[in-house]
Amino acid sequence: MAGKALVKKGVDLLPNNSRRADEAYTVMLQDMVLEVESAFRAHLAYHEARDTHFAERLIAAMDEREARAPFYRLGTEDAQATTKERMRMLAHALANLYTPDLDAERRSRVSRAILALEPSDARALRSIVDLSPDEITRRLPGAAVESLVAAGCLAVPYSSALGSPLEEQEPVDRYTQVTVVGRDVVAALAAWQPSPTA
Repeated sequence: MAGKALVKKGVDLLPNNSRRADEAYTVMLQDMVLEVESAFRAHLAYHEARDTHFAERLIAAMDEREARAPFYRLGTEDAQATTKERMRMLAHALANLYTPDLDAERRSRVSRAILALEPSDARALRSIVDLSPDEITRRLPGAAVESLVAAGCLAVPYSSALGSPLEEQEPVDRYTQVTVVGRDVVAALAAWQPSPTA
């Protein structure tokens, strides 16, 4: 019975009923806006308590296009996030990318990396960011390895002689170093506290 109701609800949202699809998307946008506003308020309060000129430095460090690009990229994905936890994660990442400490290229790289991650990947990255390569190989959850490598957060060692990945090694020995982008992702997600149920 519940399955039929779920299917009906999904069918009602299909493009042939544009009014309901628009209503559903509007609700998703409203949820995203509330989460992003909350994350931005917390971000500004945190930094302005430590640096009274933070907002001025931020404005000076970014032109209008630079300011819009991460919001458009992450905001669009945030509104369409499949889970509430991903929406929260992206909202906090979006707020924390607005810092004078990141130049436009780093901000762009970090936003692309974050979009490639799920909350479980971000939690895994946090858990290994300060570990030695040997500890990373022992503690990194297997499911997160591919996502973190694909997002550019985890480095694959290369053979100096061949310039190619060391395919002969066991997979657990290959993924041993958090990249600069990975560290920037962790910093961008510093204010995000995953829900206990996530």
